[in-house]
Amino acid sequence: APDEWFISELSDCAYIVESSDDATYMGFRLHPGAIIKEDILLKAVRLSPIIDNETIYNYLNDNVQYDDNITEALSILANTDSIASASKHLGVSQRQLERFVMRQTKRAPMYWKRLARIRKTAKILISSESTLAEIATLSYSDQAHMSRDFQYWFNTSPSIFRINVAYNKSIQHLGYD
Repeated sequence: APDEWFISELSDCAYIVESSDDATYMGFRLHPGAIIKEDILLKAVRLSPIIDNETIYNYLNDNVQYDDNITEALSILANTDSIASASKHLGVSQRQLERFVMRQTKRAPMYWKRLARIRKTAKILISSESTLAEIATLSYSDQAHMSRDFQYWFNTSPSIFRINVAYNKSIQHLGYD
C-alpha cells in the first residue's frame, strides 16, 4: 500500500487504532501551540524521493513555527500550582491567560495542567517502587482520582501502565511536562 501522510488534530485522550498486521507507522509529536504550514509540509513529504527521520525533521523545521509567548505560558502552567499562580507569574489576569491559551492551542489551561500532572505522575510511577497510593498523594487527592486520570489519558490503569514496556517507553519520549 502507498504511504499515507496526514496531520492529525490534538487528541484529548488515548485511543486504539485498528490496523493490519503488516502496517507500520511513523509519527512526530509537535510541541503545543505549533503553527504548521500544513499544505506545504504535506506536499513536501508526499513528493519527497527520500523518507527518513532527517528528511522529515528538515521539513518540520522549515514548516513549523512556535510562538514564544505560548511556549512560556504552557511551561509556566505545567510548573505552577494553579492557573491563578501561572497568570500572576506571567503578569496577566487569569481570564487573559485563559483566552490566550484557548486561542493558541484550542484547549483550556486546565487541560494543559492535567496533562502535565499525569505525565509527571506516570514518570514517577515507572521510576519508583512506591505504592500507587503513595504516588497518588504527590499530585492527587486520592488513588481513585489518579486511576481515573490514567484511564482517561492512557486508556489503562496505573498498575498496568507500570509493568507495560510500551507505556514505559512512550512516557520517556519528549512531551508536554
